[in-house]
Amino acid sequence: MDIYRLRTFVAVARYGHLTRASQAVHLSQPTVSGQIKALEDELGVALFERTPHGMLLTAWGKKVLSTANTVLTAIDTLVEQAQADSRKSSSKIRIGTIIHPTFLRLGEISVATRKERPETELELHHSLSGAILNAVQKRELDAGFFMGAPKRSGIGAVPLRQVGFCVIGPAKWIADPHRIDAGELSRLPWIIQPRSGAYRQLSMRLFRKYGIDPARVIEADRESTLIDLVASGLGLSLIREEALSADVLDKQGMVRLDATIATDLYFIYLSARQNDPAMQALIRAVRKVWQAG
Repeated sequence: MDIYRLRTFVAVARYGHLTRASQAVHLSQPTVSGQIKALEDELGVALFERTPHGMLLTAWGKKVLSTANTVLTAIDTLVEQAQADSRKSSSKIRIGTIIHPTFLRLGEISVATRKERPETELELHHSLSGAILNAVQKRELDAGFFMGAPKRSGIGAVPLRQVGFCVIGPAKWIADPHRIDAGELSRLPWIIQPRSGAYRQLSMRLFRKYGIDPARVIEADRESTLIDLVASGLGLSLIREEALSADVLDKQGMVRLDATIATDLYFIYLSARQNDPAMQALIRAVRKVWQAG
């Protein structure tokens, strides 16, 4: 039996809705639906009752949920114990990074970590938030930075700060940046991150908040690329409020709209390594640097 199907099943049972469950496990809704169907076919029983209000567990579904939780907990414990034993003497920590090193204060964190534990080696891998969360859970990374709510088994999280986002666009397209016209903004092209990017999830939230339904979407991964494409007149995009000053926007022919949204930034880590001296030193360094302001 595929444990990822079990994890997906538990997520749907927890949220009671395919859309919210798909967001939690960072899979598309059709993929989540397909995994539930495959699990039901494998077991030969219906696990959910599909209703207009969501997914309700059947009697069999409740039995399977109890067993699934026990199985997944046992698997996570086994893996954590094995990983802990294999990495007891490890001083290397693989960290997933997003956006820009300065924004994450990586330099300060690296200095503080090595000051406490000089033998610790930090290996940095730039990626997108959702991909980092998945990689940490799969033990492909040990830690990383994540925007959103990192609710996954086997994942520890240190809250860092709230991050505000705003919409920017070519100045020639926007007559009045203080007037949010959903119809007009829906007709314009938008530049957003791929599915695993935090900016993608935030863009979807922003669209729902303001009733925007983009007719055309262009994908780009890095924040700097999003900004360059907006400056080139290719579309609107959601950007960190602190990424561009008013002077820079004006010089590049861009304008900031009064459409905003916010999310939380976390440092996440593999719980299996939380007692490892190198990881403990890194977590203390992260807390110290970010609490210092």
